[in-house]
Amino acid sequence: MRKSISKLLVLVLCCMVFQPLAYAQGEVQSGNDKNLENYSARYIVKYADAQQDTNALQKKAKAAFQRAKQQKEEAIQALSEEAEQEQNERTVMKLRVKEQGMEDTVEMTALTDTEEPQKYEMIRLEEAVPPEIFMEELQRQSGRKIEYIQPDYVMSLENYEEVAETAASQKSEAAAEPASEATPSETTPSETTISDAAITTNMDNQVIVALLDTGVDVTHPNLAGHLTEGYDFYNNTSEVKAKEGTLEDVHGTHVAGVIAQTAPNAKIMPLKIFDNGQAYTSDIIRAIGYAEEHGAAIVNCSWGSADNNTALREVMEQSDMFFVCAAGNHRKNLQTTPVYPAAFGLPNMVSVASLNQDLGMSYFSNYGESVDIAAIGRDVESTYPNGETGKMNGTSVSAGFVTGAAAVYAEMYQDISALKEDMKRSADKLSCLQRKVADGNSLNLENLLTKTAGSNLEVYPEDDFDVLGYERTPSENWELFSSLDTVKVAAGSGFSLFLKSDGSVWTCGNLGIDDNVDIINATPTQIPGLTNVVDIAAGNFGLALCGDGTVYNCGFGGKSGYDGTIYGLTNVKKIASSDTGHCLAIKNDGSVWGWGENTWGQAGGQNVVVDETEWGAIFLHFGYASSPIQIKKLYSEPFTNAKNIYTGDRRSYILDENNTVYGLGCRSNDAAPDPDDCVATELFHNVKDFSEGSSEMHLRISLDGTAYFCVRGTSYDIAVPEFDNAKALDDNLVLAEDGTVWNWYYNTEWQPDIGTNQIMGIDHVASISSGSS
Repeated sequence: MRKSISKLLVLVLCCMVFQPLAYAQGEVQSGNDKNLENYSARYIVKYADAQQDTNALQKKAKAAFQRAKQQKEEAIQALSEEAEQEQNERTVMKLRVKEQGMEDTVEMTALTDTEEPQKYEMIRLEEAVPPEIFMEELQRQSGRKIEYIQPDYVMSLENYEEVAETAASQKSEAAAEPASEATPSETTPSETTISDAAITTNMDNQVIVALLDTGVDVTHPNLAGHLTEGYDFYNNTSEVKAKEGTLEDVHGTHVAGVIAQTAPNAKIMPLKIFDNGQAYTSDIIRAIGYAEEHGAAIVNCSWGSADNNTALREVMEQSDMFFVCAAGNHRKNLQTTPVYPAAFGLPNMVSVASLNQDLGMSYFSNYGESVDIAAIGRDVESTYPNGETGKMNGTSVSAGFVTGAAAVYAEMYQDISALKEDMKRSADKLSCLQRKVADGNSLNLENLLTKTAGSNLEVYPEDDFDVLGYERTPSENWELFSSLDTVKVAAGSGFSLFLKSDGSVWTCGNLGIDDNVDIINATPTQIPGLTNVVDIAAGNFGLALCGDGTVYNCGFGGKSGYDGTIYGLTNVKKIASSDTGHCLAIKNDGSVWGWGENTWGQAGGQNVVVDETEWGAIFLHFGYASSPIQIKKLYSEPFTNAKNIYTGDRRSYILDENNTVYGLGCRSNDAAPDPDDCVATELFHNVKDFSEGSSEMHLRISLDGTAYFCVRGTSYDIAVPEFDNAKALDDNLVLAEDGTVWNWYYNTEWQPDIGTNQIMGIDHVASISSGSS
């Protein structure tokens, strides 16, 4: 089902702004008023009695599954044919409900040793069903034999996206300046180093730190001697090395480097639980058990979700290890918007917020008096995959410092029973953190090791995070917005981005959904934390390109968030974002990287999703690309000379320095995804500019200025003389040579009836942008 398209025209020279239509994402409801996307295929069961018959439980689970599946089918039957098709496509793409190698409708996997008094089991169904129906039916059939059953909640690194920068990039002069009203000693309590006066540690008492994260570049020279044997619980293999050709494992590699810097004598045990940006609770439980069994004392948890996860809480609570949990990067108060495990509040764990280098609260950090402590989490340089180094921001980085501090403490005292109390008591109490972190706690490693009480410090950092301060009124926002020249406007899916002359980015329109209520903002508001921005792009995602070559994700579906930048993506010179959720970037070396929605291979990801049937494996689609992947040409040759990129509906296009256009993704209107769709194939030559509209047609301008239409999947062109020598193309919009703006459309796919319309009432236009609603 096609989206309706609304056009947003922007006259940059005149700074005229046309507000996009307010857009509320509609959801197709089933008969029991539950979205199909909320179905689940994985559950965790806790037995009331450890001595249970697994075969008997499996039979009961099959019966409960059939009952839930029947109700699901009845609900789907009630949907219209069009809504059913669209919703089922979305469900399959999101949940990946078909699993490889399953021989039956229900698979059981024990998560803990059967000899333990409390046993957890993971149930995996061949198909996603309504959780409340399945859980209620299984509980009813099992009676008192099951204490509880819950979905196998998915943790996401997307909620904890960090801001990555190249090692060579420099902070802005303002950020580099010391705080104006405090001495250096007051504003820089020790975070990562130990003075000569600190107690000498015993090398024989080496502490093991379990890093539950993505893969790690185990061959990185800066990590040599700091790692011990680990395991990949997502793929059930001992191989935890970072994947080549992607930036997926930059998170785990960077955090590992932070821990190694802080606790050089500790051994880091890399336990991979994330793949493609997600981790199952069941794998986390297995990883925690493995870590404890193999002697780990400290566990780093730089991830989370909004689900109050009973099974995860119990496993952590019953462990003898100490857990360090990142508070998250959504600028939310954890007391009102909890994120778990950070919000569990257990005695053997701490939650960690992020500080800037000048000890001000980082603009992206979650906060609240339930957060235990804060540590530096901005502009932190550490290890990157492929032997490189770079900077990253986020509460994940802060948690890495606290994890390292906990490891040094454990190495010194060989007793972590009082670690949380000692860590909070030894923390400096910063005036700028009051009401943002418990007691204003800021990590002081030297105090922790000497068990010295922290000091009360008056700190006056640059104010870029003031959730408790004054908020501008709409009229004040508009006045400030209008006082700055608009450099560029990008129209996205129901929202717009504005790049201003001072390098700031503003947004208006649909800002997403919060507590099931659509947030519509008609007045542009500034997105915090974005400075030195030189370009913007908007589609389903909003993107901002900074002068240092980093790319920030500044919104999804129109929601202006605090998600940080795209992991490890550096030295970028061009960005593009599609309305269907995939993005592209060109680096200075001419290489092209893609991420996001990848069902048709349009983001370049080659991770295929298949369905095992009685006839063999059937290719369904490509997996979602949560981190950038380098796009290659048809015969595995990477791009080295790209100069422009274009994102279509289910398609991506690359224009190289030889003026040749390459395409990847959906090749024709009716074709199913093909394994070759994820690599770029040569399409057109002698091209000056290119655009794919909301229809299935392309518009391109040749080097001699001639304009042509072409239908996707066909080989014939149609000349369009009125668009010859056009200045710019964007989606279905054309900026003509004389400064007028036109749109184009077609009526019949295989015998195209081409139509063009001039947008009346505007001329002398300098820039155009088109978005959907």
